[in-house]
Formats: sequence, structure tokens, C-alpha cells
Amino acid sequence: MADEKICKNKQQYDSDDGDDDGNEDTGSDCGLSLEKLNIGSRKKLVIFSLNGFIVHRVSIHNQTKIPSNRTPDGTYGSYLVFKRPFCEEFMQFCFERFEVGIWSSAQE
Repeated sequence: MADEKICKNKQQYDSDDGDDDGNEDTGSDCGLSLEKLNIGSRKKLVIFSLNGFIVHRVSIHNQTKIPSNRTPDGTYGSYLVFKRPFCEEFMQFCFERFEVGIWSSAQE
């Protein structure tokens, strides 16, 4: 008969004998919790850089870098903030498929 794994006293061993001598599945978990077991796939973690990837931040003192063909989506201190095109749709796509983290090196 095929080897079957049996759990007794939180130890695992192989049983080669083919007769059923009371070694039936009792539902014992061998001391393992479901949280510790890696069952199935988990979402991958994706980390995005806030400035440059999700938004474009430009100092109001640097007039040459301010886009002339659009208005800012917001301001933060002395910075104009422009959302990247299709940013909301892309982020929604990512939230549905990944664990998402946002990183920024900006300082107050």
C-alpha cells in the first residue's frame, strides 16, 4: 500500500503497513495553524514611488518645468502637483491584483 502520513504526539512518521489498525484521520492538526501554512498564492507586493510615477511635482519657483498645457491637480506647500495620465485607472487595476505600497522621499 502507499505510504500515508500519520500524526501522533506532534511527530510525523510513515506507515508502511496496509492494515487499518486504528490509524484513521482524527482531524489532528499536528500543531500547525492555517496562518502558518502557505496555502495558495498570495498577492504580490508592488511599491510605487509617489513623485515621478504617480504624480509630477514641480516647484512654483521653477517656471520652466511647469507644464503650460494643463492646470495642476493640487498644490502642496510651494509645489504644484499634476496627476499622471490614466493614474486612477492604473491604480485601480493594481489594487485589484496586488498589495500596493506607496513610497516617497519628499520631506516637509
